Amino acid sequence: YGREKTPITEESGQLKSEWKKLFEKFSHRFMLGVDGVFPDHYEKYVYVSSVMAQREIMSQLGPQIARKIAYDNAKNLLKV
Repeated sequence: YGREKTPITEESGQLKSEWKKLFEKFSHRFMLGVDGVFPDHYEKYVYVSSVMAQREIMSQLGPQIARKIAYDNAKNLLKV
């Protein structure tokens, strides 16, 4: 869901270079999340495939940048 509408990866799953540069330059401005709008979005296959796609993208970034985007930015925003 979503990747076909806003493709940030190549068909191979490789993060597009312009997106990688954007994530690296502005890593403090991005967060990961799953937006379940409809009940079928919470079905195991849809949810798991969405999370796995996000993990694949994060694995293509440096560990500090990936941690910021996947965890730290949300923690700082929510002050937890």
